[in-house]
Formats: sequence, C-alpha cells, structure tokens
Amino acid sequence: MILTSQPFSQMPTQGLQIEFPHPAEKMPLASIIISNYNYGQFISEAIDSSLSQTYPNIEIIVVDDGSTDNSRQVIAAYGDRIKPVLKENGGQPSAYNAGFAASK
Repeated sequence: MILTSQPFSQMPTQGLQIEFPHPAEKMPLASIIISNYNYGQFISEAIDSSLSQTYPNIEIIVVDDGSTDNSRQVIAAYGDRIKPVLKENGGQPSAYNAGFAASK
C-alpha cells in the first residue's frame, strides 16, 4: 500500500504507459455516465477525467438534469467528444436511467 498526502488528481502520471493486448474495437465498450445538476463549476473536471482514461474503447455520456446554471454551455463545449443528454429535472435516478438508455 502506498500512502501519500498528495491528492490523487495531482499525482504524476507522465511516463505511465498501459498497453492493451487487443485493438480497441475488440475490447468491450465501457460507458462512463456522468449525471449533473447545477454543477457547472465542477462538470469540466469530471469530463476531463473521463476523457483522460487510458482504456481505449469508451463512450462518455453526460446527462444534464435540467440545470439552471452554465452547465449546458460547459457540456456543449466538448462537442462530439462526449454524448450529451439534456433533460428536464427529474432527480438523479432518472438522470442515470437516461444515461443508461443513451449508452450502446
């Protein structure tokens, strides 16, 4: 076990290479579903973290559950790198269900 006082998000990752034995299209698709409601100030950190994953075959689905802040503008800035799902507010369970429904 390695103990550190440094936050995980600030740990060095340069030089880390993970090689996968098969091409991405032969690996199972992993769906990353992010639900959001009025967390415009934090949503980009969650999306960026998802985009930086090393597993090669992923889809990132970001569900906005009727936010009234700038969340939708932040989500839109990622273009086709993510799959946005914009819906009326229905609570976190309904947001995850919408994300599951949008996944492949």
